[in-house]
Amino acid sequence: MSSEDVNCGAAVAGGDLGAGRGLRIGAVFVIFSTSLIGVLFPIIARRSRRARIPESLYDFAKYFGSGVIIATAFIHLLDPAFEALGSPCLTGTWQEYPWAAALSMAAVFGIFIFELLAFRLGHAIAAGMAKEYDVHLSAHAAHGPEREGGHLHPHPPSLEAEESIVGTPPLASGSSSPPLAPPPSSRSSSISKTLDGETSTSTTAVPELVLPEGEGHARKHNHDQHGHERAEGHSHGHDDSSTFHSATQIIGVAILEFGVILHSAIIGLTLGVTDEFVPLFVVITFHQMFEALGLGTRLATLPLHRKSIIPWIAGIMYASTTPLTLGIGIGVRGSYNPESATASKVSGVLDAVSSGILLYTGLVELLGHEFLWNDGMRKAPLSKVLYAVFCCLTGAGIMASLGRWA
Repeated sequence: MSSEDVNCGAAVAGGDLGAGRGLRIGAVFVIFSTSLIGVLFPIIARRSRRARIPESLYDFAKYFGSGVIIATAFIHLLDPAFEALGSPCLTGTWQEYPWAAALSMAAVFGIFIFELLAFRLGHAIAAGMAKEYDVHLSAHAAHGPEREGGHLHPHPPSLEAEESIVGTPPLASGSSSPPLAPPPSSRSSSISKTLDGETSTSTTAVPELVLPEGEGHARKHNHDQHGHERAEGHSHGHDDSSTFHSATQIIGVAILEFGVILHSAIIGLTLGVTDEFVPLFVVITFHQMFEALGLGTRLATLPLHRKSIIPWIAGIMYASTTPLTLGIGIGVRGSYNPESATASKVSGVLDAVSSGILLYTGLVELLGHEFLWNDGMRKAPLSKVLYAVFCCLTGAGIMASLGRWA
């Protein structure tokens, strides 16, 4: 250690784990189990057809988790950053400027710029893919509808494809397929066919599917005798607004994942080297479980294919971070001094940056997108809005209360 470190408590109390070794090692598995259950349960319940849970429970966990994330940023990250970077062991410019607030602010603007550039790049890529898709459709339509034996064969939308997207609203309880319109015999559609230069009109019954709101609008197309031409304002499933919304959701959750993993690494190391292990262990166990629940609900509702492994990987990464750094803390406890100047700088900077990331994510991605820019929430009954706010405040209140001990 440097002389600066020696002047600020180089002697480490409790360097020998003694009888507490077994408890600390057991804590690794306890925290991993509770975190894994909390983050994976929403994903399993959302994707499993046998483990369906009420949508209201998802709403509670989602809004409760938003409050947890915001309280974590203020109480469990920003305040410790001020304390660490204001340590008397630090001299010079560290004592002359509020570095904790400055680093947190820099992280907020850094995430904002990153997200802005990511949205622009992602939107450009999606627009290019949509253009290529439309060119392919135009070439396909030039050959006319598929024929077999001189008859037209329309292809209705695939229900399996609709159900494969996790973000698709669940069907009503007890229903296995979308409701069908009245039987084909009750209506007919006139289809003009041109065969070898001869034009004839036949009446063919075509059943229609009642698609989820917004789906039917995106699938309506004008048809003329030359093939399929898109009506103005419509597209073949590549609606700009839905693409932008999906990109927003995925990038927001990715930023949230990064922030909570960084925070989990810090608290795991802190728990591994602290002398006040038992009370801190209890608090961190609940802290990680609540945070896992909030992250898990966001991962579960990502607009990804039902078989995508991305939410599973993200959940396991989060659940493994604190136990991993806890093990590192246990290993270096005999030589690591959490009160040293170097340790104060490292933990203070990481706490400040993490607080900025979670503040931006909590206020913009979670509260902003869920309450202010969400059409469903704007048009929802006042009782639902108040319930969502109550869940959010409950999560923030419980997590802020845990700050009394950790």
